[in-house]
Amino acid sequence: MRILIPADFTDLSKRAAAYGAALAEKTGAEINLIHVHKPSVSRNNPVFTLEAEMNSDISKESGLQLGEYYKELFHEPFSKITGITRIGKTADEIVLEAARVTNSLIVMGTHSDGSIKQWINGSETAEVIEKTDGPVLVIPSEGKAGIPGKIAFLTGCDSYDLVAIEKVVSLTNALNAELFLVHIAPLNQNGDRQVFSNFCNRVKLQTGYEKIYSRIIKDEDVINGIRRYTETHKPDLLAFNVRSKVLKKRLFQKPFPQLISTVTGLPLLIFHRP
Repeated sequence: MRILIPADFTDLSKRAAAYGAALAEKTGAEINLIHVHKPSVSRNNPVFTLEAEMNSDISKESGLQLGEYYKELFHEPFSKITGITRIGKTADEIVLEAARVTNSLIVMGTHSDGSIKQWINGSETAEVIEKTDGPVLVIPSEGKAGIPGKIAFLTGCDSYDLVAIEKVVSLTNALNAELFLVHIAPLNQNGDRQVFSNFCNRVKLQTGYEKIYSRIIKDEDVINGIRRYTETHKPDLLAFNVRSKVLKKRLFQKPFPQLISTVTGLPLLIFHRP
């Protein structure tokens, strides 16, 4: 696994980077720190190439900053770490770099104040989540953010979730963590219990992982059901699939990941489905 950590040298970025670094030490993953310098013109502008050449000194300076950043994060030498500098639009360059290497996990921070303006208009993290096809681990600016011993996957019991859960199992296995499959079901849909049971059995059979448990939460409101689950069972991290169209909601409709972040304050591991 390759952990890609965007570094803009802010406290929020450092918090996410520290989480990613600890995760890498536990899993043996390679780390790439990426810093993106945003030019004054777009990549399609003819002046972009000229400006990129003029900004070569900035790239060198960014490389030096990444070196200092590395020393601050790692008190002992870590052989599987490299620094990357790019010039371009921050979210686009992060997504391009993540796509370049298979099995990449992007680890980024986000503000946990529940601000819809921050999530939709001011967050590079939200834009990366929307544009990438790979998984993104989002670390909140406040609250619980330790290496997970208990991971909860929010499932709708379909084949897309099964694919994502297999990836989560590779992480839980490396961390020796518990994995809870959690399904939020309406109060009047009793048939969901059997569907969920069959799905959990399929997951256990297909992954062979022993520390898999299940919880079904009855609630008409999915977000409220998630809130109730996290308050009662206290997972360290929430994982789930999200549809692309959900991420594109604007105005007064908060994107699903932000709703979960707002009500739980937990790290979120976000996968994508069609």
